[in-house]
Amino acid sequence: MMTLSLVALCGAFYYSGIGNPFSSKDASADASTLEPQISVEQLAKIQLQPLTNNPRTHNIPHFGEGDPSRIILAENLWQINGVIFFVIRRPGCSLCREEAQELTSLFEQLNRDTHNKTKLQLVGIVHESLGVEAFSQKYFSGHQIYHDASKGFFRALGNRWLGFSGYFNPTVWRHALRAWWNGVEGNTEGEGRLLGGVIVVSPPTPESPAAVIFQHEESVWGDHADMDKLRFACEKIQKIEGVRARPPEPVAPKSDPAETKKVEEEKIREKVTDIEKEEY
Repeated sequence: MMTLSLVALCGAFYYSGIGNPFSSKDASADASTLEPQISVEQLAKIQLQPLTNNPRTHNIPHFGEGDPSRIILAENLWQINGVIFFVIRRPGCSLCREEAQELTSLFEQLNRDTHNKTKLQLVGIVHESLGVEAFSQKYFSGHQIYHDASKGFFRALGNRWLGFSGYFNPTVWRHALRAWWNGVEGNTEGEGRLLGGVIVVSPPTPESPAAVIFQHEESVWGDHADMDKLRFACEKIQKIEGVRARPPEPVAPKSDPAETKKVEEEKIREKVTDIEKEEY
């Protein structure tokens, strides 16, 4: 009975013109464009705080008051490599988690060529830290996530909100069915009305300044970026001869508590020896 109900629901989606419920392609107006309206000037001075530890991006020039090691300017991220910014509506949302899987999969495909490996980085942008840890570990592993306290990236995308009416949008239900079918789980924790998107920034070269070359504005919950257009934009960056590639930074090995204690005791003994020599 359950199977028949599911088949009937899928048929209703298809024949009503909403489309295939298991496709990430939206039958509504495509919100992904290779002719973006956002400029790098809108993004450059946005202050970001890293929430996850990623060796790809931790060695970037820092800026800000308080602890300078915890605040960076967005423009510092694209000075060396091109950047795919995933502006995340809500880390606990199954639809956002599903898109994270698509983006990380695309990123891995783009970086299979060793020569192009360091010309791109994928980072996440959130307006709240709730749910980031689980999101990062299971759906965005290996990629840095930043807290945009001022919601600057969300403003650049139009500061668009979708409230209670989203629950009555048949496209949203199609997206939810697709995520469920793909086995992506979620929760209801956090603010999920502020819509996100994807932005790609190419780095500066001797011939041209940095520029936004791809923009996707989430129109309804679960409206994912067009992966074909996104791939095209990223491949343009990989073909730029002037991009200054840098080697991947090694991951620091986890310290052994016993070994750490041994090193500290050795340092103390050395200090005591130095003091005794001075007194002698």
